[in-house]
Parts: sequence; C-alpha cells; structure tokens
Amino acid sequence: MQKALKATFFIFLFHVLFSCNATKNISGTYNSNFADLGFFVTRLKLKPDSTFEYRYRGDMMFDTATGHYRIDGKKILLTYDTVPTDKIDLSRNNNHSSHVYYIGHDKLFESYQDGKIVRRATRYNKWKQFIIFGSHYYKRKWYLKRID
Repeated sequence: MQKALKATFFIFLFHVLFSCNATKNISGTYNSNFADLGFFVTRLKLKPDSTFEYRYRGDMMFDTATGHYRIDGKKILLTYDTVPTDKIDLSRNNNHSSHVYYIGHDKLFESYQDGKIVRRATRYNKWKQFIIFGSHYYKRKWYLKRID
C-alpha cells in the first residue's frame, strides 16, 4: 500500500512539473539568417508591451511598419497599424490581415498566407552549387534568428 501511494505521488508530481508551461519571453530583435535573393533582409523587433517594429530592406527598397502582436500557442499574430493618408482613396480596401510567424528555439519562422511555414528561401552565393557547375542561387533554410 505504501509503495503504491509513493508511486502514485511521484507520477502526479512528475505530471505537474512537466506539464507546466512557463510563459516564453519572446521580446527582442530578430533578423533573417541570410539576405533573401542576395539583397533583402528582414528585421522584426518585438517589444515587451506587445508592440512591434518591422523593417524590410534591400536593393534600393526600404519598408517599415509598426503594430501590435499577440501570441496564440506557437504562433505570433502581427496586426499592422494603419497609416493615415492626406488624400481620399478611391478604393477603400480595409483589408488589414494579420501576418503569422511560428515560434521556434530563438527563431521565428514566417508563413505564407495559407498558413504553411516558409521553410526555404533562395540564397545567392559567390560559389556555384556544385563547385564547378550549377547556379549561384539555391534554396537554403530561412528563418528570423534572435540577435538580442
């Protein structure tokens, strides 16, 4: 009887200890692990107050955005702030959809609009793919890595 009670207690204790999920601190700055197509770099700064700054820059192109994020399981949903304009828009398309990133180990994985994870992106390398022949552009794993 004593052994069965101890075994039940330890099983219950292990269940409680391993089922607890601490809140992850995901705030910080994330940067893409390489320049997409040899030019474009993404930087995402998640702040502790659930706001973010998004920066996408590359060959003569620069884009920034701000907004709020929320965590839903292993997903981060980014909702962009609207920018007021000085003129009247002819077409009032208020389609401000969320952007989804998936949380990994100090990494964020971007997703397509249908929710599938972007696993690979085209990378430029000065070396050819197969040393002597092949393309300079080939696919590699792509993600945003935490830099601070």
